Amino acid sequence: MSKTSLPEDRIPVIVGVGEIVDRPADIAAGLEPLTLLEQAVRRAEADSGAKLIGELGSLDVVNFLSWRYRDPEKLLAARLGVSPAHNYYGPVGGESPIRYIHEAAKRIARGECSVAAVCGAEAQSGRARRHHAAVDAVRERCRGAEARRGVPETDGGKARRVPPDHRLSAV
Repeated sequence: MSKTSLPEDRIPVIVGVGEIVDRPADIAAGLEPLTLLEQAVRRAEADSGAKLIGELGSLDVVNFLSWRYRDPEKLLAARLGVSPAHNYYGPVGGESPIRYIHEAAKRIARGECSVAAVCGAEAQSGRARRHHAAVDAVRERCRGAEARRGVPETDGGKARRVPPDHRLSAV
């Protein structure tokens, strides 16, 4: 037994970490957060040197803003093939990752579980790149339509010339 009053198997220790950075050249190949989460947890298991996912009793998923899912913590647990007693997807909050680590450590110390995972994922880079690509595509289509209608590409700061048969409408 160590100097603490806890049995050694209840002393919380981080045994594995997993990280994945996804910035593909082709934005369509970007991974969504659920896939990033799964890969990060599997990398953490590999980093630990032990098969721990099957023993996962606590799973906390940090809220992400780049993608919407219904119950992402349940979807992740299903992908991992586990049914942890504690399975949580929290609200947005700047301190939530460290709070989840602290709460997971307390669950281990209380003997509620022996393996816990805290994970988060964002796909903001891919989302922003897809948005900009869509905007650029719309701009190109508009330029092509304007050219076909006789609207000059640039107007030198003056009002654009619109063909007389062109009518604008707003809804």
